[in-house]
Amino acid sequence: MQQELMWRIITTALVFITAIISRIIFLRYVQKHTFPNADAKRRVLVTTRNVFFLTVILIVSIIWLSHIRNIAISLAAIAVAVVIATKELLLCFLAGIIRGISQPFRISDRIEINGLRGDVIDVNLINTTLLEISSTHQYTGRTITVPNSLFMSSPVVNETYLDEFMLHIFSIPLKTNEDIEKIEKVLLDAANEVCTEYLESAVKYMTEVSTRAGLEVPSVEPRISVEFHDSETINMLVRVPVPSRRKGRIEQAIIRLYLAKLKAGA
Repeated sequence: MQQELMWRIITTALVFITAIISRIIFLRYVQKHTFPNADAKRRVLVTTRNVFFLTVILIVSIIWLSHIRNIAISLAAIAVAVVIATKELLLCFLAGIIRGISQPFRISDRIEINGLRGDVIDVNLINTTLLEISSTHQYTGRTITVPNSLFMSSPVVNETYLDEFMLHIFSIPLKTNEDIEKIEKVLLDAANEVCTEYLESAVKYMTEVSTRAGLEVPSVEPRISVEFHDSETINMLVRVPVPSRRKGRIEQAIIRLYLAKLKAGA
C-alpha cells in the first residue's frame, strides 16, 4: 500500500516537472516565432497555458482515480460540504469549460456583459480579464476581471464577431423644432464623406460573410433613421459601416465633420 502511494506521488511529481519543462520549451519557441500581430501571439500563449493546465489535471486525475475511488464513500459527506462551500468556484470552472467549447468570444474580441465592456486580454477556467473601454470607445487604462460564472447567467455581446467590418449605430439628439431635413442631409453627407475611403471594401466583406453564412446581404451604405425620444426631442440614428477596431474614431470623425458643416452653413 505504501509502495503504491509512493509510486503515485512520484508519478504525479514527474508529470508536473515534465509539464513545466515542456511549457518553458514551447514558450521559448513562441517568443522566437513571428506572428502577424500581438493579438495572435497573445491568443497562442493563453491557449497553450490552458491546454497544459487541462492536460496535467487529466493525467493526475487518472493516476489518483483508483485511490480516490477507494475512499470516495467515506468522504461523501465531506465532498458534499466542499461542493456547497465552493459552489461559485465550480460554476466558474464549468462555465470556463462551456465557454471554451462554444467559443462566444476569443482573445482580443471586444465584448460587453452585464454592463461591463472591454477587450478580452486573458482567459482561463476561473475568470476572464477585460481591458476596459469607455462609452466613447476609448481605453480607460483599467482592467476588469469577470468571473466565468457570469457567462452562464448573462448574455454576452461580441462587438467584433465580424473581424474586419461591422455596422455601427450612434445617435444625435435634436429638438423637434429644429430643421430636421437640413440636419439629416448634413449628417448623411458627413457620414458618406468619412466612410468613402473604405465603403467598397466594407460592401465586399459583408457580401462574402453573408454568402458564407447563407444570409441576406445587408445594406452597407450610411443611412439615417429618426426616432422620438419624447414629445420635444428626437434622435437621429446614424448607421455606418466601420472597421471593427475603429468605430470610436469613425464616430468622432463623423460628429466633428457634421458640426463643422453645420457651422459653415449657418
